[in-house]
Amino acid sequence: MMKCIRLVGLCFVSAFTIGAFAATGASADNPEYGRCVKEGMKEVSKYDTAKCIKLASEDPGTEEEKIKKGSYVWHPGPPAKAGFTMGLKPSTIATLEYKSGSKMTCSGLSAVGEYTGIKTMSISQWIISGCETGGIKCNTPGAGTGVIEVKALEGELGVIKKAKPTTSDKIGNVLWPAGGTPLSESQWVEFACGGITEKVKNSVIAPVTQNTMKLTATVKYTASKGEQDPERFEGEPDMFLEIKYSAAPYEQWGWSMTTIVTNEETVEIRSL
Repeated sequence: MMKCIRLVGLCFVSAFTIGAFAATGASADNPEYGRCVKEGMKEVSKYDTAKCIKLASEDPGTEEEKIKKGSYVWHPGPPAKAGFTMGLKPSTIATLEYKSGSKMTCSGLSAVGEYTGIKTMSISQWIISGCETGGIKCNTPGAGTGVIEVKALEGELGVIKKAKPTTSDKIGNVLWPAGGTPLSESQWVEFACGGITEKVKNSVIAPVTQNTMKLTATVKYTASKGEQDPERFEGEPDMFLEIKYSAAPYEQWGWSMTTIVTNEETVEIRSL
């Protein structure tokens, strides 16, 4: 039972990770957030599709044929309307699993955030509900039964796995408590399950969809026996969540959930 309770913390964490998706330009900031927009006169110096990953000048054919394809311009960074919301995919739940195999579930998620830079985003509200483990409800102080309210979060894009061509790189977004860093062991939240206090710290990575403009995006998290997939960006240290109860030591845990991110305006994560 005690291990089941530990899982509670991860549950709410999974809900928010998220879900961030982004766009990048041909720069050292790859990958990055941005928008691929059709505008102005056709030119070979513009991109040939709404993905903004190949210039018209790189296409085969005559100069005239290339010009006809050059319609899209890349605008790096957040859109004018940079906000987004996040929730669980309808008719699904978030499952949090400890290495022992014990599980906790949450049935609802409500998150609010915004894209803040070329590679960054933030989440100001992250509330996960219907959380329980072994029939025991969990909540943060002052919140309703089964409701866990997480602290403000920050996020940044990175490369989970490099590929050739680089447009096929696997991209992710790492989340951590605002004011810290992905490796500062900052605390996400403290809550209680049946009178037992739980604490969650560290950071978590979520894979994101790339090279396509999105108004809504599905972000799926997968874990097995407490081990999150993925747990690191290529060439960087491990980044995963840990949880503890009372005086027990911190232990790793993972979560599985499918979230839907809805942007105020279409956004792309571009990998060049």
